[in-house]
Amino acid sequence: YRLNLSNGGAPTALTHVLGGIFESDFSPDGQRLAATAYDADGYYLTIIDNPLGGGPDGPLPVIVPDWRSLPQNLELKARQEQAPLPEPQAARTYNSFTEIGFDAWSPWLLGSGEEGVMGGFLAGFSDPLRYQTLSVVAGVESNYVEPVAAARYDYSGFFPEFTLQADTMPVTYPSLVLDSDGDYFDYAEVQHRLIAAMTLPWNRVDFQAALSLGLQLEDRYAIDDVVDDYEEADIRTENLEQDFSAAFWGRLNFFNAAAFGRSHSAEDGRYLSLVAAREDRSLGSEIERTRARSDWREYLPLPWGWESHVIKLEAVYGRSWGDDTALGAFGIGGLELLLLPPLGMDRNLAMRGYEANYRVGDEAIKVGAAYRVPLWQPYRNLNATFPFYLQQLFMEVFYEGGRINDVANGEGDSPWLNVAGAELNFATKLLRFLPVAPGIGVAYAFDREERGEDVDPLWEKLSIYFSVKANVSF
Repeated sequence: YRLNLSNGGAPTALTHVLGGIFESDFSPDGQRLAATAYDADGYYLTIIDNPLGGGPDGPLPVIVPDWRSLPQNLELKARQEQAPLPEPQAARTYNSFTEIGFDAWSPWLLGSGEEGVMGGFLAGFSDPLRYQTLSVVAGVESNYVEPVAAARYDYSGFFPEFTLQADTMPVTYPSLVLDSDGDYFDYAEVQHRLIAAMTLPWNRVDFQAALSLGLQLEDRYAIDDVVDDYEEADIRTENLEQDFSAAFWGRLNFFNAAAFGRSHSAEDGRYLSLVAAREDRSLGSEIERTRARSDWREYLPLPWGWESHVIKLEAVYGRSWGDDTALGAFGIGGLELLLLPPLGMDRNLAMRGYEANYRVGDEAIKVGAAYRVPLWQPYRNLNATFPFYLQQLFMEVFYEGGRINDVANGEGDSPWLNVAGAELNFATKLLRFLPVAPGIGVAYAFDREERGEDVDPLWEKLSIYFSVKANVSF
């Protein structure tokens, strides 16, 4: 159809065909229209001359009469016409449990010089109406060759929705253990979590909000190879025990950001999250404390109208009251590993250029700003035969800053940590159903130190990291 935007008149049909016509594109001079069309014999390519003059009233011209799919389509059509009619099937009740099937899978990879490499695959299963979804993550990390695994089950067949998640992964705390000689040792543990939640969603066209309530159980144990490093030393670090914790938590999410055009990333709007968790001995927890965390992200399209050019602003604040441990209630640093939607209380504030848990404490602050820009948006297949779809190449230039304070021990404000850098991500789709987005980034950590000693030379504050995710989504 041709739309008259000047006077708002009725649309004018440019083609009159049985079947369908898709992916149309005008020639630069507007005199021809190329498109993919479909009829009873299958798909074919067509070029229409003088489309603005009304187009053909009958069948569309076919570029290649012996289009390679035509013989197969004709043969299939003949078989279908000659086949006997199927027996009528009695109606049956829909059962989401028996209809669950495989959806898709994707590899994931995350690594840097400071944190090593972890990677694996992510797979999804659901029934056609998505009353039930199952997500499975499996992988391994390189530093201690420990597994990284998670399974999440969601049921939305009635209100409220229910979620059950179990996961395990190693967590590292650099230079956490101090001995009597003033030497520092890294500490690492394996963390097991089990989270059960019910969610009251409020979904509208202009926003999505949800209130989640749940129980989070955590058990952890130190990795033997790490303990061997300081086993004979006179340790001064206190409260290093691997405590079991159980917490009731509540989470309130609000999201009204929109993605424009064909982008996978939010480009206009905001995300708000508020989480509170209470660990209590009455639940069997060996730790008794209250933690709260709030997250804010704002997406601002640039006023001069450049498509998908966005400023992203963010701020995070976390605070804890109660028992104090050497591991802290929050940690800052590391790359963001978001394979599943957030659930429960997350202790980590990701900050590129610094190792995970680079600093720990009971009060956490982080701010950030980024400029996101599309560099290349081909949105086409690599060629006519190989199923490799190129989508978009995005760049992000970012700044992040933050600090962790240890208020419980009476320490003042810790030094502010700063990092700046850039990241590239390229969204693709392989074999028509496998989304893969490789990425690479560089970060300069201005304040990276080794326990009070400046890192020198300057290039040691520079880090390169890489990732493979399902989609580009800054």
